[in-house]
Amino acid sequence: MLKKITHTSKKEPNRVWYSSDYFDLIVWRESSGEVKAFQLCYDIARNERVLSWRKAYGFTHAQIDSGEQNPSKNQSPLLIADGVLDRQRLLEKFQVESQNIDKDIKEFVIDKIGRYS
Repeated sequence: MLKKITHTSKKEPNRVWYSSDYFDLIVWRESSGEVKAFQLCYDIARNERVLSWRKAYGFTHAQIDSGEQNPSKNQSPLLIADGVLDRQRLLEKFQVESQNIDKDIKEFVIDKIGRYS
């Protein structure tokens, strides 16, 4: 189940972060409370991907390349375009795991997942 992470940066007061074994959900809000962006990282233990939405730009979907495992190589994660998204599976899994998050955020993300094409 997604749980709110409370030890986040004080430099981003309008950011909310939830995490589980399968998901990371980061949401940015306007000062009015309106959602302006989110990143839903999923399948984080095996083949991490991310569905991002920004009010000004819409959707992106990417695979996360965690970088080289060799300490002398680049270990910075990179986003690599990945158009393959099993929307129905993601939606079903998110609905189950989001039972304990803020209702308005849950409904917003569910609506956006449903609109992704």
